[in-house]
Amino acid sequence: MIANALAFLGFLIALLITLGGPFTVFTAWKPGLWFFHRFQEKRSTAILLSSGLCLAAIVLAGQDSRVVWVFPAGIFLLLSLVLNLSAFFPALLSVDVVDAQQVDEEMLQRSFFAGNQDVLVVEFNDEQRAYPLQSMVMARHLVHDIVGGVPIVVTYCAVCHSGLVFRAEMAGSELFFTVTGVFRRNLIMEDSHSRTLWQQATGEGIYGAGKGRILEMLPSFQLPWQEAKAFERMTLAQEPPSSRKAVFSSPKRLAWLEAVTDRVLVPGHTPLGQALDRHETVFGISLNGSAKAYPLSRLQTLDVFPDMIGGVEIELSFDPENQVLLAKRLDRGPDPLVEKHGWLGWKEFHPDTQIYEGASKKG
Repeated sequence: MIANALAFLGFLIALLITLGGPFTVFTAWKPGLWFFHRFQEKRSTAILLSSGLCLAAIVLAGQDSRVVWVFPAGIFLLLSLVLNLSAFFPALLSVDVVDAQQVDEEMLQRSFFAGNQDVLVVEFNDEQRAYPLQSMVMARHLVHDIVGGVPIVVTYCAVCHSGLVFRAEMAGSELFFTVTGVFRRNLIMEDSHSRTLWQQATGEGIYGAGKGRILEMLPSFQLPWQEAKAFERMTLAQEPPSSRKAVFSSPKRLAWLEAVTDRVLVPGHTPLGQALDRHETVFGISLNGSAKAYPLSRLQTLDVFPDMIGGVEIELSFDPENQVLLAKRLDRGPDPLVEKHGWLGWKEFHPDTQIYEGASKKG
């Protein structure tokens, strides 16, 4: 009796550490962020406790009794080792940098699935760098680098198709991030310095010492490499030869990942409604406390057009060939950042967002 009670307790510990994270993902249960915070340490502690209880149960049971909960506990402990997103998406801690004019076909073959895949371009302090979107950013979700003299992290969420760039430092300390899970349909990541959980869509600290703080988002945009390489001072980021390969760094595996994430819809805190398909690509702009989404499908016949967000007049320029939207304030204030998301990601964190309805084409 005592042996089975100990084994059952070991089973419960294994069950909680294994399914606590997935339960949080599929319920958007905020207290469940506890499971993601310092997950590696909690998992190690759970494995030691559960294993110790099960071994004690086996010893007490002797040869004549069956301890029914030992085997299920072992199965869940093994499963807890598999359900580790940081292993599937190993962050790249540094990159090699090549001048765009020096990139040859051999480099493209090493870096790209196709010779003209999209890149995510970051421009900061007069320095420009392109990051291969599929083979590097999507496959890893987190890429660390130094651009314009400051540490940055290039991020990607497979669920909401958002590639965003943040300044990777806080209070003078450089931050290195790992992928920890999904919350509210969006990637969450943990930094190794403050051990804070950060929401990728907003850059907000949502659990831990940095809760409530905001990472500075930096300007970025996506376009084909053949277009990006013509920019002045453009450089290309490449994975160092010694870096650990990502699980999804092959075309077939990445295609499988995209197929799965496009079919599975996890809950959020904001109803999506029927206005747009959940995977519709939108360009999002936040200004003066207001947010507006520009669906890609409604921009195809436009080039330069005016609009107003939060009482501020802006001028927008759309490049239909490369699918890039730029925004400029007309009151000489700082130009707003344009973010690229799937509708489900933008709507989740901007519940009161307006949707651009379209306009007549202007010169």
